[in-house]
Amino acid sequence: MTVEVKFNSPSPRFKFEVLSEKFDTGIPIVPAAYLSAQADPTTAPGRDEIPHSGPYDIVAWNANQKIFDLRPDWWAVKAGRIAEPAVKRVVVVNILNQPIDTVAQRIVNNEFDSSVDMRAQIIGTILDQNPDVQSWTGTDSPYGYLDWWPNSLWMNDQARAL
Repeated sequence: MTVEVKFNSPSPRFKFEVLSEKFDTGIPIVPAAYLSAQADPTTAPGRDEIPHSGPYDIVAWNANQKIFDLRPDWWAVKAGRIAEPAVKRVVVVNILNQPIDTVAQRIVNNEFDSSVDMRAQIIGTILDQNPDVQSWTGTDSPYGYLDWWPNSLWMNDQARAL
């Protein structure tokens, strides 16, 4: 299946702002037959009922966690496009109300494989306690990660030149 998007004006952030599913936002691309069968697309079933082509099926989704299991019938493996992913289950835990020290300790204990929004001092402490953990800079300071927010420069090319 091919999706073609045409714009009337430059839209350099369209892919990131609309088509990228991130932070529980975005627009999933689904077969036309699925959406046309819905009386109201805004109330169409989602989560595990929505058609998808990725390697994981959603098996649980609630306020505390999301669990994704590897699809044994994933088309990309069957087509010889990629080897079967080694990760069989992905569990995304809601850490919104957990103290950051608790999250850090769970990383040290190998209960979590990754986290977001750790500060350099906490990352340094984690690295000291678990030599198998790596940061975006390995084990070297500064331990933070580069993010698109502070280092992006966007141009408004719709305005007339001065």
